[in-house]
Amino acid sequence: MNGRTAVATEGGQCSLGVNRRQGIHIRVHNSGTSIHLLHCEHSSILTRDVERIMCRQLFLIVSIPAFVFAADDQAKKTTETAVVVKPGPDDPKEKVKPGPIDKDAPKTFKTTKSGLRYRILRKSDQAKPEESHMADIHFKGWLDNKSIFQSSYRSGKKKSYPVDRVIPGWTEGLQLVGKGGMIELVIPPKLGYGKRGMKVGKKVQVPPNSQLHFIIELFDSREEITIF
Repeated sequence: MNGRTAVATEGGQCSLGVNRRQGIHIRVHNSGTSIHLLHCEHSSILTRDVERIMCRQLFLIVSIPAFVFAADDQAKKTTETAVVVKPGPDDPKEKVKPGPIDKDAPKTFKTTKSGLRYRILRKSDQAKPEESHMADIHFKGWLDNKSIFQSSYRSGKKKSYPVDRVIPGWTEGLQLVGKGGMIELVIPPKLGYGKRGMKVGKKVQVPPNSQLHFIIELFDSREEITIF
């Protein structure tokens, strides 16, 4: 008895060939890439019923990996979908909460030539600060371990800083967001507090060579007035 039976599955396609002289050949094409070849020696009592039974078994063999691959793909999609953009770590000490972020706020960061990473959490088409400006802001800063080391939201009062007299990562980052917008910054040590870190009194707030994370809401910016 000679013949061939094809079975289509979610994972691809398989075929079973029967030849009394050569035995049973099973070829599995799974996901278009992997090919497995099984060979069984022929039997003098081989019948079409046996062929059909083996095809059913083959269907199961091929289908199981298909479901595994599908589940793996779904898990990856779920992980991507599960990324939630938030205005920094939750902080129960905040007297005021950060403002809203855009529904379509990006999940990934852009990187500047200096190594500063940023993403705009709330877009604004209004004017951006210049280095000679004072910037009125709310901000929150945290380390890689999510511990918050500084936040104007805790006092509930906005802060004003000269754009050109803060850490380099801020000087660059503040000029990337318009009035009324919100930006998130990831600042490498060389653009932050570097080897010295930051202390408040004797307490170390930022260890040396720390990467810094900030959200900054820009409420206003204006030319800095210098009085001689």
